[in-house]
Order: sequence, then structure tokens, then C-alpha cells
Amino acid sequence: VGPQDRLGNTRQLRALLDAGYDGVVSFEPFADATITAGDIEQQLRRSMNYLSAAVAASTGTEVNSVR
Repeated sequence: VGPQDRLGNTRQLRALLDAGYDGVVSFEPFADATITAGDIEQQLRRSMNYLSAAVAASTGTEVNSVR
């Protein structure tokens, strides 16, 4: 997940948090390019970091508060 967030992951996470959800969310990579990548851990970390920052930026909160 990155700036080209085609599925609207940031929007979905923001809606959950705005509705009061305070639990864990699941992150499931399913793109073939990610699954077969030799650096899958780095790709997943980049995606999770992007989502954390994007969700935080949507409300002006600290990134660590959405992790």
C-alpha cells in the first residue's frame, strides 16, 4: 500500500477509528508481486509505515498513536 492506495485502505482505517474502534487490524498482502518478492518483509514494513503515517496525517495525530 502506498500513495496509489486503490482499495482505500487509509479511508477504511480512518472510518473504523472515527467510529470508536480501538482494537487490532489485520494486514493481509495478496498482490502477486508482494507474495513472490524476495524482500517481502521490507515491502510489508513500507506498506504498514505508509498506512500509519497516512492515517495519522488524516487527523493531524502523531504516527505512533496509530500503531
